Amino acid sequence: MLKRNKQAHIVGKREMGSQREFTKVRSKSLVFLTALLVDEVFTFILVSIFFILFTYFFVY
Repeated sequence: MLKRNKQAHIVGKREMGSQREFTKVRSKSLVFLTALLVDEVFTFILVSIFFILFTYFFVY
């Protein structure tokens, strides 16, 4: 009976470790997605400024 409880404790630790790794991966992907979103917004702002200046100088 003692051996079974020890085994359950080891399995619980292993699951906790995999949960920790999953959290690390999730935080890395969250950082990546945040950087991608910032990059998209920055590119959108630059392209908008370019089109505004282009239409101001060359169309009118």
